[in-house]
Amino acid sequence: MQLMKTKLLFNFILLIILFLYHDSASSGQNPEFHLKNYPNTFYYIVNLPDSALLSVYISIYSDDDVNNFFILHNSKNENYFLTGENFICAKIKTGEYPLLNFHFPFLAIKYNVIPYLYPGFIIKMFYILNKIKFSPRISDAMRSNEEQLKYKRRGWSNVESSPHLLGIAIDLSYFTGWERDEVKKLSAPLGIHFLEHGGRGNHHIHLQDEEVWSDIKDFEANKLSDTLNKYIKINNTILKPYFVKTVNEKSDNDIKFDFYSDKNEIIKIEIENLFGQKKASILAGVFESGNHTFYIHKDFLKKGTYIIKYFRNNIYYKEECVFMS
Repeated sequence: MQLMKTKLLFNFILLIILFLYHDSASSGQNPEFHLKNYPNTFYYIVNLPDSALLSVYISIYSDDDVNNFFILHNSKNENYFLTGENFICAKIKTGEYPLLNFHFPFLAIKYNVIPYLYPGFIIKMFYILNKIKFSPRISDAMRSNEEQLKYKRRGWSNVESSPHLLGIAIDLSYFTGWERDEVKKLSAPLGIHFLEHGGRGNHHIHLQDEEVWSDIKDFEANKLSDTLNKYIKINNTILKPYFVKTVNEKSDNDIKFDFYSDKNEIIKIEIENLFGQKKASILAGVFESGNHTFYIHKDFLKKGTYIIKYFRNNIYYKEECVFMS
């Protein structure tokens, strides 16, 4: 009798599990389900026919979570594709503040550098470093409050609150005069502050994203840095990218953005529903002077109507309404 009761209970539990599985499977429209279990399907969120090296930072928003991706695109469509395990995020007043592990194998990085930077800054950094063949060594990036105080005690810095604390600054060392001049020329149009300092044995270039720093430094930078460094300590700092070869396939269902640039530009695209809730954000660049085409494969969106907003160098450009069937 006891054995029969046990079997009935087991069958009842099994029936509930099967029902829940069927219910979740039938809700295949849920983008979060696909994002977390089938990242391969999101290699094609964007299509960039551009022949230049470009970086793309993608955020997909659900009701209680944000899924982050980063793509490093080259002219042969042999792309690095990074999923959320390479990100850490902290909460700020305006939402989430993410940092991305940037320890790519083609970069020369000093052994003790904490390899996390703000994704928007990485887009600018990769553009600049690509222009000088990724030659200089990255000798400093993310810092903790303790490290910043040590720098101040030793006279290497005169401040306790630095953009290094928030992953929006790097130091470059072992550069030539030509490389220094190129970095300086390319930095200003991207909103990056250039400093060259240090003596023999510690001569370096300091680059900081002034646009981000001016917006974020009032959000208690030192407290935010403590939170970010706590996450870094418990997170595995070994970069985990997918290396994928994508094909420039286009469909009639794509969102297409054609534009001409007369200067270097970073493009931001925000996708909202009709209630103003952000569903996706795409940051891509740096696009040089010329004609460009940007495709978004909108299959990751649920059925419905969306507002697509376009920003060029962080300035509102236009918007359009699209329907996902």
